[in-house]
Amino acid sequence: MYMVVSHWRPLADKQAEFVEIGRKARAAMRDIAGVELIEAFWSGDEIVVIHGYTDFDAYSRLVTAEDGEVARQMAELGVEAAGEWLGSEKGESID
Repeated sequence: MYMVVSHWRPLADKQAEFVEIGRKARAAMRDIAGVELIEAFWSGDEIVVIHGYTDFDAYSRLVTAEDGEVARQMAELGVEAAGEWLGSEKGESID
């Protein structure tokens, strides 16, 4: 499994909106072929999102490709209008 741990901070005046957008995004992602896991939790003033994809190819196809389903969905929901992406750690899971 290809794992991604993303760190986000809601914009000060858009915290509730960002949380709701995140709920919608995760619900939709759970139905996408190639997404194995998607969960989020608060850590201080950040939201940490754990993504698991079938493999690196699925991640690339869904997230990094301009026409990727996850990338399109995030743009449509306005994720970056309500929150700031702080960075991600990524890699293959260790068996």
